Amino acid sequence: MPALSRCFLRGGLLCLACGMLLGGIILLQKGTGGLPLAWVLLPAHIYLVLIGGISQFTLGVCYWIFPRSGGGASRGNTTLAWCSYAMLNAALGLVIFHLPIQMLC
Repeated sequence: MPALSRCFLRGGLLCLACGMLLGGIILLQKGTGGLPLAWVLLPAHIYLVLIGGISQFTLGVCYWIFPRSGGGASRGNTTLAWCSYAMLNAALGLVIFHLPIQMLC
């Protein structure tokens, strides 16, 4: 399995775990009513699960399974793929930290 696929898969699983943790905090607030600011975490929960988890997992599996260019062992220049991995995770970080930073300012 290529290193890029492993990074996408690990990142996807990490995002799913963090998204489920945030979802659990929101559910705890819904059940007990003790955490009134927990609903601020809802956009981060949605983006982590949908964009972070499912998309990264799908991209990692697709990069691993799709045929190589030219039928050889090489996948070609992987710079754009690594840039997409970095930009996707940077965008997820911005979405996650946007509301807490906005609340502080």
